[in-house]
Amino acid sequence: MSRLELIQLKSIAELRCVATAWDDLWARSDCELPNARAELIAQWLEQFASHSRLAILIVKDGDRMVAALSLVAERLKRVVTVGNLTGNSWSPCGELLIDRDCDVEAALARLVDGIAGLPWPLVWFNTVPLEFWRWQKLALVARQRGLETTTKVRYRIAQMEIEHDWDAYLRGRSRNHRRAMRRAMTRAEKAGGVELKVFSPPASNEIEPLMQRGFAVEDRSWKGAEGTSVLRSPGMFEFLCRQARQLAAWRQLELVYLEHQGKVIAFQYSCNAKGMHFVNKIGYDPEYANFAPGQLIRWLLFEKFQSDPARRVVDFIGPVTEATAKWATRTYPIGRLIIAPPRLFSRAVLRGYSAWESRFGQPCLEPLTRSGEIETDDAEASDARELVGMET
Repeated sequence: MSRLELIQLKSIAELRCVATAWDDLWARSDCELPNARAELIAQWLEQFASHSRLAILIVKDGDRMVAALSLVAERLKRVVTVGNLTGNSWSPCGELLIDRDCDVEAALARLVDGIAGLPWPLVWFNTVPLEFWRWQKLALVARQRGLETTTKVRYRIAQMEIEHDWDAYLRGRSRNHRRAMRRAMTRAEKAGGVELKVFSPPASNEIEPLMQRGFAVEDRSWKGAEGTSVLRSPGMFEFLCRQARQLAAWRQLELVYLEHQGKVIAFQYSCNAKGMHFVNKIGYDPEYANFAPGQLIRWLLFEKFQSDPARRVVDFIGPVTEATAKWATRTYPIGRLIIAPPRLFSRAVLRGYSAWESRFGQPCLEPLTRSGEIETDDAEASDARELVGMET
């Protein structure tokens, strides 16, 4: 049996050099999110953390990668620098990759050894799926090897299981939701009808025009007025187009449009991998709020998914909202996992944080950089308010 080897990469160029092996591990892992593939992590680092210290930990069994984790330095409240997962609300891309067919405990033990040797007093995984076996196992192995850990649930993410029986699925939705959606469809039909268009994936030369057309919808909302839309956030449109081109090359990009009389009134930027449909961004034109377009695009898209046997689950990525809860068949928790290496200062910092958390019920340290928080999509919240009004 080969001896497990721990490798630490410290640059984006080094990550790109092992991209083929990294993506092979992603394919063998339980992680479905394509943003966790090497090139999209590299693009995120170039956009958001080009001058930050990196620690990309890899465990190899001979020539084969069996575990991997990408970390970047973050400053918390100007107090202490920690290692956090790559990713943010623009592009969640940090994950733990593990080959379930390998000696999992041995591979994670080597990964934990790598974490213990990092220069940061804490490794602060801010947004991890705490109930997923790989993260639970990492925390367990860390404790077994003398590292201290603490966890805290921050929010939950909604998922919709695709049952391939639309009528049966609808029977599981609330009566008010079904009635509200039918009323929205009736209003749209009386006004001239709507059409769903799905590009999965679009041709390379179509991507930028399609993205421009879609994000223009978001820009017509309150986000445009406040300067927070993709088109008004410096560099974000170019970043997402670059990401979209890569996803399309992998045949994992899905751009979804709801059109009314030739005009886009709702748009969804999504990706698809391993039977999972991830909703990265959604926006709708408030001029057509009477149609509840942000919800209507889902109604038509999810009905379409029922006839595709390769579809398994829709993941809404961000925190559960009223709008996404109406479609959900299950949820899972996203939380903070903190690991303290076996050093006195690390343990003191972790215990100080734990004491603050216990006393005040909120963290004393929060990331200040853009890789810290997941934003709630207010377009969804607004759609939810529409539907509440329609259901009363």
